[in-house]
Amino acid sequence: MEVTVDGSEQQNLRTLLCSAKNVRCKRVDDSRFRLVIPADVVPGLYDLRAVGDRGISSPRTFVIGNRAEQLEPSLNEEVPTQHVVPLDVVVNGRIDKAHEADIYRFAGKQRQRVAIECWAERIDSRLRAVIELFDAGGRRLSVNRGFFGIDPLIDFHVPSDGTYTVRITDLTSTGSPEHYYRLDSDAHTVAAGIRVPAAVGDFLILRAVRESGGFATAVDDASIITARDDIAEREGLLICPEGAATYPAYRKE
Repeated sequence: MEVTVDGSEQQNLRTLLCSAKNVRCKRVDDSRFRLVIPADVVPGLYDLRAVGDRGISSPRTFVIGNRAEQLEPSLNEEVPTQHVVPLDVVVNGRIDKAHEADIYRFAGKQRQRVAIECWAERIDSRLRAVIELFDAGGRRLSVNRGFFGIDPLIDFHVPSDGTYTVRITDLTSTGSPEHYYRLDSDAHTVAAGIRVPAAVGDFLILRAVRESGGFATAVDDASIITARDDIAEREGLLICPEGAATYPAYRKE
């Protein structure tokens, strides 16, 4: 991945140092560096420092995650643009100006549980984030401005299939290049062990599918719950959601 360094006293930067083990750095130009992160690095928060003629900088928090990531589209518009994003993706954005709002839309399925989390204070941002959630008709369903310290989180069950909107603003209506954030949306499922993406046993599942010459098919939470209850009633067995998922998948195919 590529990292851009900004700030004062950053003359003739040579490299970046990361507290995560075995992360390699290659200088691209005066302010840009390319980091190579080994696949076995544990996801989490690490320290990142710049090294230059004036020595080593103070640390900044650097996040290594296990989800797909994308940048907020760079658009210079007076009217806020609603960016469509998939669930289970991290969006890296910034509130550049005072009174600015970043708006994202996503598709939700009925009975799906979705957690929307904004990282700001925990990654050394000046943003006092407020997140709001709206349904397709513009009705506000939830708002939060502090769950992990002052970083907000909204955890909700989708009431019906449709498009939902997330709005991010600063509590004090300020903005600057230092008002950056990470917006993380997590589509929960009752069968976390086989969730796509980032299943608990993802590499084991893929190995089993490949070695057996099998294939994958999608089933929703409602079908899994119905199958679990049906098996319990008919067979007297209480099985896990991951096991129950095979029943509607079998009937589907």
